[in-house]
Amino acid sequence: MKVIEKIIKYDDYNYVEGILQFKAYGKKTQDFTHAEHFSIDSISSVRLEVEQKYLAPEIPPGINKYKVSTLSLPEKIPTIVNGDYSRPFGVSYDEIIVDDSFVDGNQNIIGPRFNSTKNGSELNSTVEIKVYGLIKIAKERIETEVQFEVNTIAHGPGSIEVVPNQESYRSGDKITIKAIPNQKGVFLSWRDNFEVYPKAFDVTISDYDITVEANFLEDDKSSKNARSSIQRGQDFWKNTSYKSKSLGFEANGCWEFIGWLFTAIFYIFILVVLISIFGKSLFIVAGIVLFFWLLSLIPTEVFSWRIFHWLLGFGLLILFIAGATNFMNNFGRYRSDRIKENVKPVFQTKEIENENTSIDYTHHLEWKDYDSIPYELDVVINSDLVKNATIFKNSQPNITTETSYNRLLSNLYNKAKKDDYVRLLEQLDSIQLAHSIGPQQFAEVMVSMVQSIPYYAVVENSCNPFSYQDPVIRALLSETPCEPNIRHGIKAPAEFLMNLKGDCDTRTLFLYGLLKSRGYDVAIFGSKKYKHSLLGIALPLDKPHFKIINNKKYYLWEVTGKNFTPGVIPVEVADLKYWELNLN
Repeated sequence: MKVIEKIIKYDDYNYVEGILQFKAYGKKTQDFTHAEHFSIDSISSVRLEVEQKYLAPEIPPGINKYKVSTLSLPEKIPTIVNGDYSRPFGVSYDEIIVDDSFVDGNQNIIGPRFNSTKNGSELNSTVEIKVYGLIKIAKERIETEVQFEVNTIAHGPGSIEVVPNQESYRSGDKITIKAIPNQKGVFLSWRDNFEVYPKAFDVTISDYDITVEANFLEDDKSSKNARSSIQRGQDFWKNTSYKSKSLGFEANGCWEFIGWLFTAIFYIFILVVLISIFGKSLFIVAGIVLFFWLLSLIPTEVFSWRIFHWLLGFGLLILFIAGATNFMNNFGRYRSDRIKENVKPVFQTKEIENENTSIDYTHHLEWKDYDSIPYELDVVINSDLVKNATIFKNSQPNITTETSYNRLLSNLYNKAKKDDYVRLLEQLDSIQLAHSIGPQQFAEVMVSMVQSIPYYAVVENSCNPFSYQDPVIRALLSETPCEPNIRHGIKAPAEFLMNLKGDCDTRTLFLYGLLKSRGYDVAIFGSKKYKHSLLGIALPLDKPHFKIINNKKYYLWEVTGKNFTPGVIPVEVADLKYWELNLN
């Protein structure tokens, strides 16, 4: 597997909106009753007074993308910001775009003129119009793409050809694999997953690497004997026949025999289904049918059984009605059971007022671990603990560096470890004792509990995705529910227990303290590139994704999605060089 990085270069388009004042020189071209046209031959004394700014990807509403009018002006334009005429800035704009309301249908500039002077047909006037100054800022972003490799191993005198021949392939690409024997060699067979494939076959690349091995033999007497043995085995398989007079069928070749076998299995399955639907009634009907069939063997001169045809039909009708009623009753009970099973929420929330005016926030959680063993408990946290945790977190200094972020995690953990986990740990300990759970499985029970809780993005500002320039954050807020205005963009463990809304670093911090309190060696890892947080745990495992800290393996654990086990993380964030230690 290869992770390929591409650098995408692009421009951010930023605008300033303001009033442009310039001295225009030209000649009169047309007279009107209360106005006149003149051509602009040159411009001087330019000044732009800024009224508003638009940062990418915002576009000023006054720009009509189907009719954009621009002005050719000096390279640097004196620009007034915040009404400070004493300190104009000399700004080089990529384009000066005229507001659509100051341009007529013939692309002529219309706007107020003053201080005009005339000398024959020559005119000069001071003009004021609304414009937008465009400033382009060159940027680049890195996009990653996961591709997969095809490895070939040839045993004997031959080679394997892959068409098209590339170092790696995207998921969904189609390739052709061919066995190419040498002049003195002959292709014998493929190995492992491809052993039944022909000499050349097509493969569609999935989401993993492929290894193809082929066997070749020397084209001599021994190889011919080997091929002859293989051919004899194939002929034996094709020519095997089976006859049974007692069962009344004949099968020529093993494939036909297997066909008969599957047919018998199918009819047995149908019989089992009929028995499950009709129950004992099916045997009664079979006995009745057998009885009447035996009666049909009696000569008509001895016994006439026409009347039994009617009785038999009536009996079959009664049987069908009884079977249909039984089936509908069973199906109704099945649906009722399924509905009762499916309507259970992930967790139920209630608030209980205490005598001291504080509130107990209670959530009933139900989940299953990686072995599909069900658990349930009540998560309880008191409002006083939540309030103290919020005040403490909000008092922490702003995050300006990675070191200050790591210090925040450490402070929040030390604040929470004394009181915030107590009531939850009592119930988890009861679960461990009741189920006789070992240490590794107990860690999986705790992490799978958090993985079962729905994901919420936690941000320090607005949940509006278009308020952020970062495409990763914008995509996250567009796809997931969000909780805004959370100081530092992270929740303390008590805050998370209050409403069970949290993102990656909120969850890793919570689980770090929970596991640490029961003696597990855990860590928190973060990635600036992936903008993500993972838990790390030291367990005796053999999994591919781990980081070594102080000569100890910490297996990375994804806590925002269900069924992720320690040491196996999503392929989108699996490049380990981008993960750094935050807390240990």
